Amino acid sequence: IPAIDLKDGHCVRLKQGDMDLATVFSEDPAEMALHWLQRGARRLHLVDLNGAFAGKPKNEPAIKSILQVVQEFAEENGIEEIPVQLGGGIRDLDTIERYLDDGISYIIVGTAAVKNPGFLHDACGAFPGSIIALLYPHGPMPGNPTLLPYRHVINASLQVLIVSFILRIAAHAPPYHFVALLVFSLALCPNLL
Repeated sequence: IPAIDLKDGHCVRLKQGDMDLATVFSEDPAEMALHWLQRGARRLHLVDLNGAFAGKPKNEPAIKSILQVVQEFAEENGIEEIPVQLGGGIRDLDTIERYLDDGISYIIVGTAAVKNPGFLHDACGAFPGSIIALLYPHGPMPGNPTLLPYRHVINASLQVLIVSFILRIAAHAPPYHFVALLVFSLALCPNLL
C-alpha cells in the first residue's frame, strides 16, 4: 500500500519521525496519488503529519484533492472502490465522521488510541469496520517490555492493526523480521486471525 505523507501540503518522508528532517518528494499530492494508481495501487495510505503533531487536521485541502483524483480514476477505469485510509490529528468523533463523509474509507487512530483508550472504543462503536489502530513502539524489538502498555489499545471490535517502527523509517536500518512482527501483532490482537 503506497503511503503519502503530507506536510504543509506537500508529499514528504520524515527521517525517524522528525518534522525538521523532511525530504519533499512532490509538491502535488493529487498527482502523487495518480502516479500510484496508474502503477496499480488499489489502496492508498495517507498521513497528515502536521495534523499528527498539532493534534487536529491540517492538510484537508490536499486530502480532498487526493480523494477527487481517486474517485475520478476509479470511475474512468471501472473500478468499484479504491479504499483510502487516513491518519494524523484525528482525536474526536466529529473529525472521523467528516472524513468518512468526504470519502475516506478507513480512519487510523494512533496517539489518541494510546492516550485515550475510551476514544478508540467509542470510535470503533460509532464507526464499525472503519477504524484502524496504529501503534508506534520505540523499543528495540517486538515483544520488548516497553510495548506492554499498548495492550489496552486493542478491543473486540478492532479489526485492523498497524505497527510502525518510526525510528527505522528513512534510517536505512535493517527491517524487523516479518515473523517477529506477525507474532507481536497477534499477541496484541488475537482476533485478527
